[in-house]
Amino acid sequence: MGGCFHSSPAWLSAAWNVYSHPKATEKTLIFLHGFAESRAVGLYYTDIYLNAGFNILLVDSRAHGESGGNSVTWGNYEKYDLDQWVDWVYQRFPGGMIGIHGISMGAATALMHAELNEANKRVAFYIADSSYSDFETLLALQLKQRLSLPGTVLPKILLQYANAAAYFNSRFTFHQASPIRSVRNVTTPVLYIHLEADELIPASMSQELYQATKGPRQLYMFPHAGHISAIFDDWYRYGGVVQNFVRSVEQHS
Repeated sequence: MGGCFHSSPAWLSAAWNVYSHPKATEKTLIFLHGFAESRAVGLYYTDIYLNAGFNILLVDSRAHGESGGNSVTWGNYEKYDLDQWVDWVYQRFPGGMIGIHGISMGAATALMHAELNEANKRVAFYIADSSYSDFETLLALQLKQRLSLPGTVLPKILLQYANAAAYFNSRFTFHQASPIRSVRNVTTPVLYIHLEADELIPASMSQELYQATKGPRQLYMFPHAGHISAIFDDWYRYGGVVQNFVRSVEQHS
């Protein structure tokens, strides 16, 4: 089943697909893709959750895939879009278990949403695969490394310019896209996953997030290189880590 969902603001529409478990279940997993991807990448993860008894909702983030919008805010506004998806699922399965699994930018969005979730606890768990802890810090790091910029002055100038452009276009700054500030208030269980040799988002960022998280949390590091490739490098191990975490949440709920 798929369709179009009208989010906030009114002009923004989101494309989605639901994959229902063969047996009736009130458990639903919302999957969030990364930057420059679409909901199609979630198909690699569906069997993990179908085998665990979940329905799966795949959505295109704003300005991605078939969804509306023309700007990306790195989780800042996306967390409110996600909150509407949580409402949508909750209306269909009142009292049912809801989980969120995000990768890269989707993971950061999930973690920022987790702070919103403290008000009503509709989401039972979050899985954050390869999240950045703070987007402004990550961007400064990438500017310095990838452009081989000397010193600290030029990277700071470029970052200030990028921030000004983001505010002009979307009324937000990179400073607002900071999962590490959100998780300090989060008591919902979180599983962090990262590749030890991730060259795009350092594994140390998931370690920082793990240390900062207020509530129950787990951290699993895969000994591989690449970014968000753990599921492709070792699908069975990845699925086992996820399913063991979900079972532990169910046992304590």
